[in-house]
Amino acid sequence: MSLTDLSATTVQSIAWKEENESIPENHLNDIMECALNMPSTPHSLSNTKQWSVWVPHREGLLEEALSCTATWSSNCMQDTFFRNAKTVLVYIVKETEHIKNTHPARAKAGPHMSRVGYDDEMDQIIKNDWGKTKKIIDDQLADEQSKKNKKNFDNPPPHIIPFWGWNPEHLTQLNINVGLALGASVLKVRELGYWHQFHTAYRATTSWHTRFGNKFNQDGKWWPFAIQIIGTNPAGAKINSRAATPVMRPDAHTIEFGENPAKQSSASDNFLGGDQVFPVLRGSGNYPTFKKNLPQTLPDHHIKFFMEYYGKYSSNPRNLFKIAFGRRIENCEKILDEWIAKNN
Repeated sequence: MSLTDLSATTVQSIAWKEENESIPENHLNDIMECALNMPSTPHSLSNTKQWSVWVPHREGLLEEALSCTATWSSNCMQDTFFRNAKTVLVYIVKETEHIKNTHPARAKAGPHMSRVGYDDEMDQIIKNDWGKTKKIIDDQLADEQSKKNKKNFDNPPPHIIPFWGWNPEHLTQLNINVGLALGASVLKVRELGYWHQFHTAYRATTSWHTRFGNKFNQDGKWWPFAIQIIGTNPAGAKINSRAATPVMRPDAHTIEFGENPAKQSSASDNFLGGDQVFPVLRGSGNYPTFKKNLPQTLPDHHIKFFMEYYGKYSSNPRNLFKIAFGRRIENCEKILDEWIAKNN
C-alpha cells in the first residue's frame, strides 16, 4: 500500500464500539518500532531521545492512565472518557540522564543566536528548561496538596503547559521528533488495518504526577505529551476539513494545502472500510447530533479515580464532580450518588 493510499484512508477515531478489541502484541511492537526508529534532528539532544513510549496495559495500569487524562479533560470533538479503549500508547517526554550532570557552558553567541551547533551550550539550555518545568509542576502540586490538607479542593487544577518558557530551538526539535514518531506510528496502524485516536495529554500533567510520581524520571522531570489509542472498531471518526488534497502540477514550486475556511463543509460521510461503516465528521457543525446518537457513559474507574485523588478532599464533592464531568455527561450528581451508594 502506497503512502498516498494510506493517508487517504487515515482518519482519527473519536469513539469506540463495545466490540472494540485490543490489537495483538506483536503488531503493537511493530507500531512502536516504527515510532522509535524514525530519524531525529541532528544534535545530541535528539540523538538521545527525550521521550519514551509507555504501554500501560503491560503493567496493569491502563485504567489509571486513561483516568489521569479523562478526569479534567475539556469537552471536545471526541469521546474524552475513552470508553472501550484496550490498547493505548503514552508518549512520555522526560529529561535524559546525559543532561543531568551538565555544567554551565560559556556562551559563544548572544541569546538571539542559534546554539544548536554547540552541544555543551544546548545541553545546558535543555537542563535549564527542565528546571523551569520542575518548578511549574512542583509549585502546582504543592498548591493542590495544601488544598487537600484543608479539605477544600473545590476547584479543578488548572490546565498547565509544562514546557512554558523553553528555548525555541529545544522545543522545536522535540516537537519535530515526536511528530515524526507519531506520523510513522499512525501510518503503520493503518497499514496493519487498525484505527487510532490521538489525545493531547500534557495539560493534565499534575494529575499524572499525582498518580505516578517519579515513575518516568527519578527527579520528577517528565510529562505526558500525548496518548494514542489503537483499536479495531471505531464508532465514529473525524477528518480535518482543511486538509483537502490539492491538484498537483508536475511543475509546481509552491503547494498550498487546505481549502478556504468559507468553503468548508460540516457534513458527515459514512466511511466504508472493509465490512465496517461509521460516520466521519468533517468540521464540528454536526458533532452534537453525533453525540446524541452515541450517548456518553462514564466508566466506573474514572469515578473511582476522581474520588480517590480529588473528591474525598473536597468540601463539596458533588459540585466538584459536576465541574469535572458536567459538560460531557448529563445527571452528574445522580451518577456520583449512585456510585457512592454502591461502593460504601
